[in-house]
Amino acid sequence: MSGSVSYEILSLKAGKWSIEGVFGNKQEALEEARSMLAGKHHLAIKVLEERYDPETDRTTTKLVFSEMKGAGKKKSEFRDPKKKQKKSHHPIKGKAKGKAPFTQSVLFMVLVLCGILFGVILAIWSYLDIFG
Repeated sequence: MSGSVSYEILSLKAGKWSIEGVFGNKQEALEEARSMLAGKHHLAIKVLEERYDPETDRTTTKLVFSEMKGAGKKKSEFRDPKKKQKKSHHPIKGKAKGKAPFTQSVLFMVLVLCGILFGVILAIWSYLDIFG
């Protein structure tokens, strides 16, 4: 099988994997991957070996390096440090955020309609007071 071999470095930033570079040499790719992991901008690094066979027109991919910062931590502890955790202050447990309960919505609409009605009555009363 004669063909081309390349090594892709992927990094995990802000919860998304993105390609950081493509190398023709495995050692160069691994050195770069380790130096990126030592920096503060990447949570995890992977190096993929991609082999292209022109005879079969197929590409095979193999993971040759994968490391996460703090590898002893639980998976749930790997969160983007820039994203703040939102705490739910919703009074009813199990309800989705942003969706008010039906009674709360109805009460809000009744109060808005009462306010509009009160404004109309006040406007009519002041109109009759001036011209009355």
